[in-house]
Amino acid sequence: MNCDEAAKLWSPARDGQLEHHRQAELEAHLARCPACRQRVADDDRLDLAIGAALNRTADALADDDRWHRALAAAIAVAPAEPLHPWWSALAHPPTSAQLRWFALVASLVLLAFFSMAGLGLRHPFHQAPTPSAQGAPGSLPDAGR
Repeated sequence: MNCDEAAKLWSPARDGQLEHHRQAELEAHLARCPACRQRVADDDRLDLAIGAALNRTADALADDDRWHRALAAAIAVAPAEPLHPWWSALAHPPTSAQLRWFALVASLVLLAFFSMAGLGLRHPFHQAPTPSAQGAPGSLPDAGR
């Protein structure tokens, strides 16, 4: 195991999510690699410092009466009506602005379609009429003859 592989396994190892053999490989690497041991120790110190800072902040907020007043005010301002899923808007008739946008988009789609037809661009399954004479350029051979 190299140092990069070990670094990827530190977090899962702390959470107890590594398989036994991977945990053993990581511990063996840490036993022989002083640089990784130092990084793990640095991470542990950082985790402890962050945890202590969060605990101090939580204690300060719990003791501060302003926090309770701000929380109560936020709850009082919260909407009384529950949020509805997006599809509930389909149950209401469309507004005139929505209808105008729909008409604009539909007209642009139709304009593009008829512009392509005017330029000779046809649907790929459309067959152009061919002369009936056999062997004429552009004619298709008759399957029945």
